[in-house]
Amino acid sequence: MGQRTRLERQKETEREIFRLGFRVRNDPSPLTGSPVLFEKGLFQELLTLPQGMGGSVLLRKYPAHVHTVYIADRNELADADTPEALAQLEALARQKL
Repeated sequence: MGQRTRLERQKETEREIFRLGFRVRNDPSPLTGSPVLFEKGLFQELLTLPQGMGGSVLLRKYPAHVHTVYIADRNELADADTPEALAQLEALARQKL
């Protein structure tokens, strides 16, 4: 197989997915969570996901395109999608100051 063209490489990188992960001691599988960043090449697929299905569908569909960015504090994986969850995260952040 020959070298990929510039356009082929660009199309490939437009489908990258980045997610956060935290390494747990003595566990080969990291904890993963939000946020997950999807490159523009996946936006159309995100828009057409079945109702109630999230971006995890694309994580399973394109495992070779998923990159995990490791964090130092597992609390960074907390999802603040409600006012209550946000208040809990804010309280945790104030404790760390």
